[in-house]
Amino acid sequence: MAAVAPPPAGPPLLRRVSPAPTALSPAIWAAAEAGDTDTVLQLFEAEGYRSIDARSMYQSTLLHAAARHGHVQLAAALLQRGSGVNELDYGGMRRTPLHWACRGGHVALVELLVAAGADTKMQADGRCWSKLVQGARCGSLIPKDSPTESAESLCRNNAVRLALTRPQWTPELHHMWPQRFRDAVRLLLLACSCSCGAAAYMDLDAAAGSDAANAGKQLPATLPLSRDIVLEVAAAAAYPVSAWL
Repeated sequence: MAAVAPPPAGPPLLRRVSPAPTALSPAIWAAAEAGDTDTVLQLFEAEGYRSIDARSMYQSTLLHAAARHGHVQLAAALLQRGSGVNELDYGGMRRTPLHWACRGGHVALVELLVAAGADTKMQADGRCWSKLVQGARCGSLIPKDSPTESAESLCRNNAVRLALTRPQWTPELHHMWPQRFRDAVRLLLLACSCSCGAAAYMDLDAAAGSDAANAGKQLPATLPLSRDIVLEVAAAAAYPVSAWL
């Protein structure tokens, strides 16, 4: 009996690979809004996103979510993995993470984003959705040609504005700093006053020869703390602003 020839070999079987998701899942977005860094990173790996800047249905990145809710640890982890610090979303009328952090009053997050290279002068379109779709631009949901909103315009208080613009501390700007900082400077100035007074009394005692054993000696405790030194210390300690909140 003749041997039966085996069927011709077909193409090799390929393992089916699931395509990368095109939008952030509700699970990872909820974890980002809650600031659950571990869960966000685990889901990012498990769900197979190709980019750390994968977007939600409203074109927001995970960094946008962290900035909006003030989650510093999550934002730091995303930035460490290469998240774009100047990405614009659409659902929020084209804001960057820095815009959202300023709007929410999240001082430490503003400092983190600025340190990571966020563009503090970048403009975004902040008009509300109803004005956008009911006005002359009806049908154009993503305006790109006329930005109307800066990060500084969204700052809710002086602490956020200082974190964003980082002006040099001066006595004239002192009132903008948090109360704890102002109290610390006041105590330093009080110590300065007391130190100078004590030194003057010791010098008078020595000059009068009231104590022959100590006359002419300068004790370390009598060295005055000058006002200029206090001001230098205040300028050096003014940042980060979040440390004084």
